[in-house]
Amino acid sequence: MDLRRLRKTYKSRVYLQTGGVLPDFTSGHTPQVAGRHYADIPAHDEIHDATVEAGLTQALAVTLSAPVVLDDEGNRLDDGEGELAPEAVTDALSGATDVWVSSCTDFFASPWANKPGAPCPVPPWVCLECTNAVFTSRHLPAVLSILDTIERQREEFPTAEWTIRFGQAHERITTGVLNRFTARQIATAKAIAEADGARLALPTAFLETIR
Repeated sequence: MDLRRLRKTYKSRVYLQTGGVLPDFTSGHTPQVAGRHYADIPAHDEIHDATVEAGLTQALAVTLSAPVVLDDEGNRLDDGEGELAPEAVTDALSGATDVWVSSCTDFFASPWANKPGAPCPVPPWVCLECTNAVFTSRHLPAVLSILDTIERQREEFPTAEWTIRFGQAHERITTGVLNRFTARQIATAKAIAEADGARLALPTAFLETIR
């Protein structure tokens, strides 16, 4: 029996119990030795990745504004403080500026473009994280379509990888858009999405990001 392996198992358990706080975990070694030999090991890769991901998610949540959501009269349903120009509200309600999953206040003033005046270069699902995006009840079938696809991807990826790929979009849909509408509106949109599969087919740009 290799007693060194038992020591690593014991140290790993202590490391997890202390939540990975190195000063609390270090005992009988310098912090450098404890970190190198007992903390930074393959068995802890998943928890380390999850910690980094959680930190990035929290940081993004601080800098990323909530989705803009309108009711059928053009009134704001979200908690944002900024105001939309009247013409932007009219376009959002009419579908004049639709980009599949939402309306866009200015397709040629994208925060994702490399230079001013260039068309938006990103796949449609990035609209969920875009400050130009405006969501109305008319967009709900497309939003539910993308949510269904994201949910089905849980079967294709490990939890950590699914969260990296789709976690932010999933959070934006479920807590930023859908919870602004009534259960009846969502049920109606779901029926439309299920009935009009061809019209609501996912764009190629989105399909390229999934298996």
